[in-house]
Amino acid sequence: MRTIRGKLTLAFLLIIIVCLVPTSTAAAYVIRRYQRQDALERLTSFGQTVAGAMMARQFSQISPTETVILFKEQKNSGGEQKNNSGEIIITDARGIVLADSENRYVGMQWAIPTQQTDVRTVPVRPEYTGKLAAPDGRSLAVATFHLDRRGRFGPSAPPGGNAPEASQVSYVVVAIPWASTSDAWSVIGPRLQGIVAATLFLAILLAFVLSRSLTSRLGQLTHGANAMAGGDYRRAMELTEARASNDEIGNLVYAFRTMATNVARAQQAQRDLVANVSHELKTPLTSIQGFSQAMIDGTVTAESEHEDLARIIQQESQRMRRLVEQMLELSRLESGTVHLETAPLRVDELVANIGKRYTRLGEAAGVTVRWAAPPNLALNADGGRLEQVLVNLLDNALQYTDTGGLVTLYARSARPNRVEFVIQDTGKGIPPEDVPRLFERFYQVERSRSGQGRHVGLGLAIVREIVDAHQGRITVHSELGVGTSITVSIPTNEDAHQWSGAYRQKDALTTEPRATVAG
Repeated sequence: MRTIRGKLTLAFLLIIIVCLVPTSTAAAYVIRRYQRQDALERLTSFGQTVAGAMMARQFSQISPTETVILFKEQKNSGGEQKNNSGEIIITDARGIVLADSENRYVGMQWAIPTQQTDVRTVPVRPEYTGKLAAPDGRSLAVATFHLDRRGRFGPSAPPGGNAPEASQVSYVVVAIPWASTSDAWSVIGPRLQGIVAATLFLAILLAFVLSRSLTSRLGQLTHGANAMAGGDYRRAMELTEARASNDEIGNLVYAFRTMATNVARAQQAQRDLVANVSHELKTPLTSIQGFSQAMIDGTVTAESEHEDLARIIQQESQRMRRLVEQMLELSRLESGTVHLETAPLRVDELVANIGKRYTRLGEAAGVTVRWAAPPNLALNADGGRLEQVLVNLLDNALQYTDTGGLVTLYARSARPNRVEFVIQDTGKGIPPEDVPRLFERFYQVERSRSGQGRHVGLGLAIVREIVDAHQGRITVHSELGVGTSITVSIPTNEDAHQWSGAYRQKDALTTEPRATVAG
């Protein structure tokens, strides 16, 4: 059996057989022994009746043959004795049969076992009970009694020894065929065998069902792995019975389906990345190529035009450089190779420095910028990275807020042990369907609002990674025509940064946005 199903079935069967066979054997042994013991006890009871009667005074003048005939007649008359009695044999002290209820052994000598006991504390106690070979070779179950015809038990004497006179001392033997002590087994035995056979059949069926239930999901897992190896992630993701059970195999199938889903997303993200990078590089490369070719061909002759073309080429090259730098930074953040330089940070100083800078930038754009932070509010964080988060969010707020609008930055204490930075604007707002994807790389809400393609859509993805590295969270609430509010929540306690400056290792396969969307 090379399959797991066959091996499991065989293992189940072996376990069941190992448990069933000794149990059934022990049960059969106990039943047969009980039946044999019960038969010997009934035989002993009948023998005690016979021996006790022969010791009575009224039997003292009756010959052994007459005694046997009398008990035989009583046995044939029915009643309790008929069911419990056996063959009655009377011998003298030497074991010579004096009378036999079946006339088989008269005159023959029996080798009757005896017990050497001088004191009799129990009336009419048998000398021996058990198996005995008769003179004709038959195996009998017997109970022997040593009688004193004078009305008491006399001292035991082995047959053939120095015994009292035969007329005074004799043995009473009651016997039945040894095979009859377990006659009930002929009825119980086949029934027990049938029960064992039925149990074994059910065990085989149960073993097959159990092994099939275990291996069927492994078969699904194998088909899914083969499909995944061939690039068919859809089949690997369609393991719908992953949670049919909560055992280890169910968890394994569920983990495999999750892995297949993440790999499929990673593949899609990789294709999207190539497409987005190609798209973002296409425009500046086209501009550089066209303007440089015009300068080489002499199409542009005026010195002022040369300077304008050179300035455009420089701007486009800077754009490509920023794109490459942002991609490298995002890659390092996602891989966990960048270390946070966490230290105690005064929140009011951080907000004041950024607020003053953007107040002047807002005045130049015709937008009012306000900022506020409570004094003595501190947290453990990487000040440079946290400033990068706030600057990026303020850049977006200023960009999408029309002249005469308002942009607000303020910090506040929150529970439990957190600091929240809130950036609000009175811009056009973000459509609800775009909010969940706001922090995806290269995602732009509207190309027409992206500054003619100047922003490549990596800034918010970097913001998300930095906030995640601080074990923080981002909440976005936006309403069209009213504005947008983004809240960055950062833990203040030292336990949040017990790994000091190291980023936690991130799952590169997961591409779902981790922003919390409110509203």
